[in-house]
Amino acid sequence: MIATFTKDDHLREKYRVQEEFIRVQKTNEYMTEKMRQEMVSMGHEIKRFRAEKERITAENKAALLAQERERAEKQAALLAQERERAEKEKERAEKEAIMKKAIHGMRNQGLLDEDIASMLGISEAVVKRT
Repeated sequence: MIATFTKDDHLREKYRVQEEFIRVQKTNEYMTEKMRQEMVSMGHEIKRFRAEKERITAENKAALLAQERERAEKQAALLAQERERAEKEKERAEKEAIMKKAIHGMRNQGLLDEDIASMLGISEAVVKRT
């Protein structure tokens, strides 16, 4: 009877160990599959992250180029305005020099300031200042 009991215990233990082994094996298979799926998912996430990073980088480059272009356009406009102002100033100075020369020439001819002003179409005060 003890031999039968021992043999039954031995078989039960053997069965229990086999069941435990199968349970652990299934758990390992499940965990392996779950890890594989997570790795695939992470791979997709990494691809999406890289694509988003590239998109943002491209947008930033485009924005920087647009800012640089705008700055260059503003600089060109300022230079053009400065050139135009300088040209107008030069023209004004030339006209003033011509006017002064004409006034001095007319004075040398003995004309009065009133007559010079009416002949040149300017005010008498301007004639007196020169």
